[in-house]
Amino acid sequence: MTILEYTPVEDIFDSLIDNFSNKNNENESFVPKMDIYEKENNTVFIEMELAGYKKEDLKITLEENVLSVSGKISAEDSPDRTYYVKERMDNEFVRKINLAEDIDKESIQADFTNGLLTIKLTKIKPKEKNEKIIKVN
Repeated sequence: MTILEYTPVEDIFDSLIDNFSNKNNENESFVPKMDIYEKENNTVFIEMELAGYKKEDLKITLEENVLSVSGKISAEDSPDRTYYVKERMDNEFVRKINLAEDIDKESIQADFTNGLLTIKLTKIKPKEKNEKIIKVN
């Protein structure tokens, strides 16, 4: 499996500066932490930490060989509250993972338990190319 998430250098630099500036605003981006690992039986797992999310907040799609995981939650805001600290904001994210050709696209499974999204992928043998020899007359 290959992971090809392209981020321009300028965006990486801006993100680092934002992290050190300790600013809290609604434009901060959320990127869930992710692990990708393989176990025996040719099974690959993707795990994402998504504390505060419910499974209804998540969307997982596969288009061609790109697996997209996205989510959106809104922080509860109530006019009857007087906030002294309010760090929880609306959050939205998208993570894209390029899958290798040897992943069985029909058997992808996802489970969401206690804030941990687990996506299970099964590797298959790549299809053999059928070579046909054309006789030259």
